[in-house]
Amino acid sequence: NLAMIYFRNGDVASVESLLSLPYEFEALSCFSGAKLVRLYYYHNRFYEALDLAYRLLKKYFKLPEAHWDYITLFLDLGDERRELSDPDVVNVGSSVHYEDQFGRMQVVTIDSDPQVDSPTPDPSDSLAQLLLGKSVGAEISLHGEQDPLFDEHLIIKSIKSKYVHAFQDSAENFAQRFPGNKGGPRRFPMRHDAEGRINPEDIERLK
Repeated sequence: NLAMIYFRNGDVASVESLLSLPYEFEALSCFSGAKLVRLYYYHNRFYEALDLAYRLLKKYFKLPEAHWDYITLFLDLGDERRELSDPDVVNVGSSVHYEDQFGRMQVVTIDSDPQVDSPTPDPSDSLAQLLLGKSVGAEISLHGEQDPLFDEHLIIKSIKSKYVHAFQDSAENFAQRFPGNKGGPRRFPMRHDAEGRINPEDIERLK
C-alpha cells in the first residue's frame, strides 16, 4: 500500500526502494498481488513481475482473475518474451512435454515450487533427474536395465519455459475451466504526457 502511495505521488525513488524489500507472499490477495505485479512491470522489473504473476496463478489457480492477470501480463511483456525462448535441454524451471510408451502426451514441470495443474517433481526427484540435461527427441527408460521385461519409457517432444507453458495452458483451457465466465483481462494501461509523467487518471485506477 505504501508503494502505491509513492507511485501515485510520482516518487519513483521511494517506489524502487520499497520494491527491493522482501514481501510476505502468503499475505497477498489475488488483487493486491496483481497490483504489485504491475508496479514491478512499470518499473521495468519484468522478471520479478512475471515470476510473481506465475506464483499468484498457482496460488489462486481456481480464480479466473488469476489466469486473466497472468495472460495479460505475458502479452504485455512484448519483446521481453524473447528471453523465454525454448531451452535446448531440460533445466530446473522447464516444462517437458513427452510421449509415454502408450502414445499418450504428458507434461511435467520441474520446479521446486509446487504446482497445481501438473505434477511438479522436485529437481532431486528420480523423474527430474532422468529428464534434466536431456534434449528434444531423447528417449528415456524409467527402469533402466533393472527390469527390461517391464520397461517403461518416454520420448521428449518439446521443452518450454514454465512461464510459457503456464501462459499457453491458461489461454487454451480458460473456457473449459471457467465455463460461462464473461470476464476479460484486467489490463492497466498507462498513458504518459510529453514529459513522461503518468496520467493521474490512470494512477487512480490502480488504487
